[in-house]
Amino acid sequence: MSPNNYRIPPQVQGEGIDDIDAMLALSLETGKLVMIFTNDEIYTEFSAGIVSTISEFWFILKRVDINGRADGFACIPMDIVFRAEIDTLLINRIAMLWKMQEEEHRTLPEQELDLMRGFLESARQLQSVVSLEILDSRRNDLTGFVQHIDDSFVKIGLLDFSGNPSGTSLVSIDSITQAVMESASEKTLHRLFDYNQRIGNLT
Repeated sequence: MSPNNYRIPPQVQGEGIDDIDAMLALSLETGKLVMIFTNDEIYTEFSAGIVSTISEFWFILKRVDINGRADGFACIPMDIVFRAEIDTLLINRIAMLWKMQEEEHRTLPEQELDLMRGFLESARQLQSVVSLEILDSRRNDLTGFVQHIDDSFVKIGLLDFSGNPSGTSLVSIDSITQAVMESASEKTLHRLFDYNQRIGNLT
């Protein structure tokens, strides 16, 4: 299923995308780190990592932070990447630190043809905290645990800033424009959630 693109009008989509597609494919085939830019409001903001899966509309990035540490996974629409880089001084520095850290990402369950749905199902199976961007908002709109997925919606058990349950959200899968799991932010919330659960069980 094609993601709804809320940023680029249909008549101008695709211009220059072939080169970016090729760069993402190179990362997939060779394990080369790539730097991608998707936020055209903060154009210096980037994500670095290794592409692990590509479909017609989406790709999954095994994220690596600026200090060369594994930083979870992101599921990103192909058509919002407006810039991609390899072999720059910064990406080479990150790659060197990544090699020195000798860290590895965990293996995700096998993905469905619909990568976003498969990504959410992986988060549910692994009981990982996930953050979702809705309608191309360029921010994390909600964070929590994936509780259920059906044909149209995903049910998220929300977490607040302190890792406490804060309600339930039903989100149209078609409205999700990016998803991240197991980054430093999500792992911190998961630790806070686990701590709160232990404290609650002791009182």
